[in-house]
Amino acid sequence: MRKTLTLLLNILLAVGLAAGIWYSATQASVKEVKGLVGSEKEAFFADPQVQATLKKKYRLKVQAVKAGSREMAGADLAGYSFAFPAGVSAAEVLKKRSGAAQTYDAFYTPLAVASWEPVAGLLKRNGLVQQD
Repeated sequence: MRKTLTLLLNILLAVGLAAGIWYSATQASVKEVKGLVGSEKEAFFADPQVQATLKKKYRLKVQAVKAGSREMAGADLAGYSFAFPAGVSAAEVLKKRSGAAQTYDAFYTPLAVASWEPVAGLLKRNGLVQQD
């Protein structure tokens, strides 16, 4: 009886240790970050697929706080991990204020152009636009 109990307790200890290691490797390593983002990027960060990808692939839980580019440039940056302004001038101010050695151009918003047929045709023939 005593040997059976000892064996059972050792098995439970091993299972508990393995579960703790698994949890530590998967869940506990998710880092929460908070950032200032422009309104045009708010929906991107709120998208469930984006949140799931950031958490699973990059181990990030992102809290996006909406702010205009000018507001970001003058904001108190304490408590924020990143800022994602829309304008280049705000980005330059933020880079200088934060002392960031590197910035990243993550993506650009597509530009939509509506025009008259002769102008649109000329732009299309020169490979500058495409109809979507």
